[in-house]
Amino acid sequence: MHVKQRCLIIDDSEVMRRVMRHIVEGLNLDVEEAASATEAIAICRAGMPDIILLDWHLPGSQTLETLVSLRMLPGGKQMKLLYVTTNNDPIEIGRAIASGAADYMIKPFRRVNLEAKVAAFLAQPRGVPAEKTSSLRTRKAAANY
Repeated sequence: MHVKQRCLIIDDSEVMRRVMRHIVEGLNLDVEEAASATEAIAICRAGMPDIILLDWHLPGSQTLETLVSLRMLPGGKQMKLLYVTTNNDPIEIGRAIASGAADYMIKPFRRVNLEAKVAAFLAQPRGVPAEKTSSLRTRKAAANY
């Protein structure tokens, strides 16, 4: 029996969580949501999802520190993390990649683009460290940081 992969959407905007949930559920994922870093870390401590979509700005927390904290949890090195940002600053994106994001996406995004990013994560083998599967474009962004 095939077990569905799990996706955690971390965004303080309920509207954005709903939009992203609708898109990724169409890719046959079990989806959970968190509105804060604290809530996300609690969910991940209970069981690391396969994919995380992390908003760049979470009130009351430093997003890059949250990213590093998620990576340090059991299973954190294998999960695929998409950094979702409204900030197209290459330095900020480079910091996210260097901190452990497997890829990034700029908001506002088109449905087809988010589907493609998540589908690419799904196509990668489970259990392989995320840094081994990040795209060339993503590695270049980190190198430019």
